[in-house]
Amino acid sequence: MKKKELKTKSKDELRKILKEDYESLHKLRFDLAFSRLKDTNSIKKLKREIARIKTLLNQK
Repeated sequence: MKKKELKTKSKDELRKILKEDYESLHKLRFDLAFSRLKDTNSIKKLKREIARIKTLLNQK
């Protein structure tokens, strides 16, 4: 999700997205450990999105 899209969300929506992203990151890490993950860059992208959401939550 882009930064502009995230800015329009409420705190509750951001927390929900953050929880979903953490779950996705957990699944990706398991896939990486069992060599099922082809696109390792997706972990990096997801971690950046989590950081963006946390930053916006601290600003609000």
